[in-house]
Formats: sequence, structure tokens, C-alpha cells
Amino acid sequence: MGIRSKDIFAAMLFLAISVPAFAELKIGTGSADVTPDLKKMRVTTGGYGKFLGWAAKSVHDPILAKALVFESGGEKIALVSVDLVEVSNEMREEVINRLKAGEFNDDNVFLCATHTHSGPGAVENIIVADLAFGPYSKKVVNLLSEGIVKAIKEADANSRPASVKIAQAQAPGLTRNRRVDYYDYGTRRFGKPYDPATEPITDDTLTVVRIDGADGKPFALLVHFATHGTTLGPNPTILSADWPGVMRREIEAKYPDANVIYINGAQGDQAPDMAQIPDDVAAMEIFGKRVADAALPLVEKAAAMNAEPLKSKIEWIDTKYAAKAEGIQFPQWLTRLWFRKMPMSAIRLGDLILLGAPLEAISIIGQTTRDAAQGAGYKYPLFVGMMNQHYMYVTTPQEYRKGGYEAGNTMYGEMEAGYIIGELALIARELK
Repeated sequence: MGIRSKDIFAAMLFLAISVPAFAELKIGTGSADVTPDLKKMRVTTGGYGKFLGWAAKSVHDPILAKALVFESGGEKIALVSVDLVEVSNEMREEVINRLKAGEFNDDNVFLCATHTHSGPGAVENIIVADLAFGPYSKKVVNLLSEGIVKAIKEADANSRPASVKIAQAQAPGLTRNRRVDYYDYGTRRFGKPYDPATEPITDDTLTVVRIDGADGKPFALLVHFATHGTTLGPNPTILSADWPGVMRREIEAKYPDANVIYINGAQGDQAPDMAQIPDDVAAMEIFGKRVADAALPLVEKAAAMNAEPLKSKIEWIDTKYAAKAEGIQFPQWLTRLWFRKMPMSAIRLGDLILLGAPLEAISIIGQTTRDAAQGAGYKYPLFVGMMNQHYMYVTTPQEYRKGGYEAGNTMYGEMEAGYIIGELALIARELK
């Protein structure tokens, strides 16, 4: 008996309905120099808490905003990394306002700080930030926002069909856990050499996401690694991207057609190992090159990954509790006024998910969040710190009870870690 044409049509229709079809993934990349002109404006650095901030006196290397725009199936997402110690409400709102006439809005723009302490400060209009980073400057916010928007628009205009590859490796000895009695928070140096046998928990995972064009060559490289941008600790008057700038420069020298973008991880207790390097600028160069040397082999080792579907979400959590920082308990109304709602963020590209929190989370929190996402079926989960705002630190209950700098700036106490991990795990499952 022959097969009737209507049976063939029915079978084809069934397959069309049953098999998920993804739209073509397009990705664009852009970059903007947002270095302030120190002759035209006073700029304080995101430095180390001196009263009313340190004024920058020189520019060592450019302050950059780097963007990726992802597009697929009607979804469009902007991810930006900017050389700052933090992302503030004021700056994010200015960026959104400048973009509101287009396709980008409060739900699909994700801003990350590299966490260089030598980038421009004074971007947050609250007393605590004023004391640490200098009085709030609308001029600085406008300059940075203009550059971020420029990078996003450039990335959007350069959007093209792309494929995504990924590679990960362990890079021990680069970052160390600073919650030890031999770490000096003033000089940003460890008093003992690195010893893997006695080192407290570190996150040594280095990830490179390679984005290729139709020619099979990378036009963007996303590097993820968790540690502080504090090699220039005792030099708070120098504007610099710190070691991430050196790392980007070194990789871009090998891949001149690729825009290298750095995003930080759970770096709350992670600091660069510079114990044997007394000069800060030399330390920055050496450490940045060490990270680049660890990342470069991953560019060629990167293997194709499933990058569909493209999804994202920002969950705005109401600030229910009175904050505590630097030993000061703030009333609830003041906490709400200053910090507003806490954004918990996620970007999914198929098997890869970026789980972002506006916090400096200690390493174990990032690793636990990653484990939860793997349990939900993600092959490549990454915790991204300081995304879309800055709510200081978050520690585990055990570390909170130990006290110390990070615990003293954990705004919502010893139970905050569980709350953060739980919220990000729920978002990850929702996007799955």
C-alpha cells in the first residue's frame, strides 16, 4: 500500500510542532573609552575608604566600558562590563533613561563592575559611598553612562550571526583567600607565600567564552575569573583598570580582532597573590599577564557549546530589612531610600548561565550557587558579582560569626547567603 500525501503532510506537521526550533543567534560587541579628563573635572577613585575619597592625579591606563549584545527569537540582551568598583542605582538609571527610546530597558540591560578600586568613584549618591569614594558627581555619572550607552549601541549595530565556544581550567596560585590573619588590608599583601596544603578555600576556575563570526575567528572573548582588582592598593590617586586592563591588553595583542571583556565572580574573599612583588605597578603588570597566560590556551581549546535558547531575567527584591555596615545599623526607611530594590539577575545562553548578584560574595557562596545551577541541568553556570547594583558583601553564617571586614559589611546578617543562593537557584530553574 502506498503512502498518501496527506499522511506525509501530517507527519511533517507533527515534527514541526514537536521539535523545538531556535532562531539564528546574533551577537555584537562594542567598546567605549570612559576615562575622565582630569583637567576638566575632579574625579575621586573607588579607593580604600579615606574620608571623602582620594582625588585622581594621573591616568595610568584607559577606563573602558565593553559590551555584548545577544539577540535570538525576538529576545535582545545587553551585557556590559565597566572598569569601576561598583555599579550604582544612579548610573544604571541614567543608562536606562538614555536607552529608553530603543529596544533596551530595565529588564534586558545587565551592567557589571570589574571591581577595580582605581576606577572613578563618586557614582553613588548615599552618605556611606560619599565617605569612601568621594562626594557624588553627576558629571562623572553622565560621562560613564554616555560611554556605556555608546558601547551598547555599537554592539547592537555590529550584531552578526555567531557561534559560541567555551573552555574552563583550574588556575591555582593566582588568587588567594584573604580572610586570614596574615593578609594586610592596607597594603593588599599576604604575609606568607602561597601554600596549597594550607590555603583556605579559593575559586581557581578560569572560564573563556569564545564568540566566533562566520569566518570561524573570534571577534569577542569573555573572560570570567574571581578576584579583587586591588593590585594598585597603596596608589589610590592613579586611574587604572588595574590587572583586568593588563589581562585584556595581553590577550587582544594575540587576537587583535577580538574585544576582550572581563567579568568578575564571587571575589568577596579573593585577592591577587602579590606577596613577593613590592612595587604596585609591577604587581599589576605581572599579575595581569599571569591571568592572560592562563586564559590564552583556553581560546584555542574552546569547544562548541549549545547557546540556545537565549533568555534572561532580573528579579527585583524588595528591601525588607534594615542594613548594617561598618558596625552601623541603619533604620529600615533609610535602607529603602538608599538601596531600593535588590536586583538578582540571570542570562541564559543554552547550557551557559550567568547568575548575577549585586554583591561581593565570598567564594563558597559562588561555588554553592554554581552547584545548585548544575543540579538544575546547566553545564556551565557562572556566578557574576557586582551586577546591576552594589550591596556590599555577603558571607556564610559561619564566616559572619567569625567577624572581620567582609562580615562587618554583610548588610543583612548571617542568613543573607542562603537567601541569595535560593533566589538565584529559583531563577535558574525558571529559565530552564
